[in-house]
Amino acid sequence: MGSLRKQYKQEWDCALEELAKKAVENCPTTRTANPTNGQSFMHLDASYTAQEKAQALNTSLSTWPDSSDYNDIGNDIVNMGSEKLLDFMNMIRANTYQVGCAQKECGNTATAACFYNQPDLKTGDLVFKAGNNCTNGGPCTTYPASTCDATFSLCVRGNETTTTTTTGATTTTTTVTTTTTVAPVQAETMPTTTGEYE
Repeated sequence: MGSLRKQYKQEWDCALEELAKKAVENCPTTRTANPTNGQSFMHLDASYTAQEKAQALNTSLSTWPDSSDYNDIGNDIVNMGSEKLLDFMNMIRANTYQVGCAQKECGNTATAACFYNQPDLKTGDLVFKAGNNCTNGGPCTTYPASTCDATFSLCVRGNETTTTTTTGATTTTTTVTTTTTVAPVQAETMPTTTGEYE
């Protein structure tokens, strides 16, 4: 894959982590449907090594991108067209900015899942557009007040807080925008609204 336009940095979200913990409880073999939050899911059966199962999340994070090695996902616009690619496409969706993951080992099997702040992609949904990343002049305009993290060439979503104050007959609305920068989470250390982005 080349440079991605309007690609957002993903921040860890504890509520999504809790969803993931529930999803991997008792090591199910299939994902649990969730209409609000997309997910990447993997069940590791007895054919996986003990180390792969003990590190189910790391194994999954290495396996999900493998689906792209066997399918032409293109360099310009990538649209979801295969259930086989769902785990990987949910992971790289440009307008996703929150993630939470968990893993669970159950005897000779294990399960890992990551949940995202966007719903599962459907056929025809835009995943990302190729183009200049924000360090090379690409925009960060999917969400208001977004900025560019030049270290990673990723957009960082700004947070808006709106306060309405009423004094007598006068109403004042103030919008405060802040940008939060979170250090990237490495796979080895991971704990067990749709925006337009064309």
